[in-house]
Amino acid sequence: MNWKNCAIEDLTEYASLKTAVLNLKSRLESVKIKNKTLSAVNLEKIGGGRGRYDMGILNSIVELSLIEENLKMAEKRLESTERSLNSLRCEDRRILLELYVNRPPKQQEAVDRLCEKLCCENSSVYRKREAALCRFTLAQYGNVGLRM
Repeated sequence: MNWKNCAIEDLTEYASLKTAVLNLKSRLESVKIKNKTLSAVNLEKIGGGRGRYDMGILNSIVELSLIEENLKMAEKRLESTERSLNSLRCEDRRILLELYVNRPPKQQEAVDRLCEKLCCENSSVYRKREAALCRFTLAQYGNVGLRM
């Protein structure tokens, strides 16, 4: 397994994951409201309920369960990425955020901005990126045979 690629994937998906958590929470609330409505209608329809459910409420229960499971997984992944980023030095975090999280369409634009902010040349930014990525990978996954 290429842990460096996994770390890059975690960083590039970070913003989308934050949005997904917000969307999943919103969807979860909608489904909970839908469940309450379906439960009330279902009980009236079958005379107080005698263990029978229509497919609408069963589907809604399954949907609720899947959303809750996805939300928990997304929150854990988001928390892990944030904890790993926060464990880094300020410069390392800035480099990774600029190159992978808030990256412009062209990577060279991010490199140029970092050169200006860090007062260094392209080659130095790339070396610093490799070191920062290695430290992030260690924080995210532990010692997986990486060398710094």
